[in-house]
Formats: sequence, structure tokens, C-alpha cells
Amino acid sequence: MKVFSKYHDFKKERTLVLLHGFLGSSDDWNPFISAFGSTHNIFTIDLPGHGASDISGTLTFESAIYAVHSTIQSYTGHESVDCLGYSMGGRFAAALIQLFPKKYVKGTFVSTGFFKLDDAQSQARLSLDASRADAIVNHFSQFLIEWYSQDLFYSPNFASIRPQLLSSRSSQDASKIATAIRSFSPAICQLGPIDLSHSHFIVGEYDINYLTHYLDILPHHSSASISILRNCGHMCFLEHPKAFMDAVLAH
Repeated sequence: MKVFSKYHDFKKERTLVLLHGFLGSSDDWNPFISAFGSTHNIFTIDLPGHGASDISGTLTFESAIYAVHSTIQSYTGHESVDCLGYSMGGRFAAALIQLFPKKYVKGTFVSTGFFKLDDAQSQARLSLDASRADAIVNHFSQFLIEWYSQDLFYSPNFASIRPQLLSSRSSQDASKIATAIRSFSPAICQLGPIDLSHSHFIVGEYDINYLTHYLDILPHHSSASISILRNCGHMCFLEHPKAFMDAVLAH
């Protein structure tokens, strides 16, 4: 499995790995690289099934995690690194921290859920993601319109970025995206116990489910912190990039 990546060497002591969400790519982070380079070297990745990354063999969440880890190791060696992940990318970051805690020290999670699903919920989500995969293969442009019409993305600012999202996401390979949504369904990617102490959570104030989720789990993880971005929803990093940059750099 070939994982496309870019390493931006700002001659800093530590490296920050940036992991995009479903339908995204490493290009999502381009507006932030210079700012984040003030504190870290920056490593960006196209997650398997997205952008320029290939899929070979059977794609699973576990195989994708190890492929991503191997790619990061090839650039950073034994250096410990920090991770920032948005939504699905946050689940990748959490898995890396869980599997390789000496390598991945600090996590920043943007609109990432750590929800636990029971058997019935898991089966329902698997069925939903299977139907979504079929829709992606058969009618990708219509799928994108419906995907970004979900209540999940509601905020006063989302309409201003929606056209750009529809345009940029349409360049993805539909067959690879369909494989990704099946393989990385939250019903499959259930994480075991993970220490989120010293983690930083970033969420938009209109992203109610995730905001409530973070406020519920925050007291159980010592030294964890939260930044709530005003007038933003689930895609807070694109809706209010300046506030997002400030929140990341402050922690």
C-alpha cells in the first residue's frame, strides 16, 4: 500500500503529523503549514483511499494504520511526534497513539468522535456505510451533494465553503473512496481504551453532538483541554481558519 506524503522541514525539534478527514486530502492543510511550521516540522499524508494514496490488496483499518505508521517512520525514525487529526483522521491519530504510545506523544483531535457502538448500532452503521459506498460508485456527484447537506455540517458559515468543498472533493477517485468508507466505518474502527490525557480537543460551537461528547469525556482525562470555536460547525478548521490556527498554536 503506497501512502502519499509530504515532509516540510522547518528545522524544528519536533514534527506534527496532520491527518485529514473522510473525502479530504493532504491539500486540506495547505493554508496552515506555514503557521504550524513556526513550532514544528510538518508531515502531511493522503490517507489510504484518498488523494494520491493507492490501495493494494484488502484494505482494513489495521492495515491502513500500519501503512501510515510505516510512512511516518520512514521520515522521522525514532523521533517522537505529535498528531493532529480531523474527524476520520482523528480516529487514525487515536489508533496510532494507542498502538505506538512512545512514538505519538500528543494528540489534537478536531471534530473526532470516540463513540462506542453496541451490536445493533454497529450493524446499522455497517449497513448505512455499505449503501453509501454503492452511492459513491454509482452517483458520486450526487453523493457529495447529499453528504454535505447533512445536519452534521450545519453552521451559519458552512454555506460559504460548501461550493469549494463540492468542487475539490469531486476530484477524488470514487472507487477508492467507496472502499475507504466500507473499510473505515466507525462500526469497524472501534478503539480500545486509550489515554487521552494531555490531548487537546477542538470543536465548533454548532457541532452539538461532538461538543457534548467532548465535554462528557474531558473530566476523565487529566490535563486534557478543549477549544470551542465560535460560529463554526463540524468543519471548523475550514470555516474559521484563523481561530483554528490560534487554538492549535496555543497548545
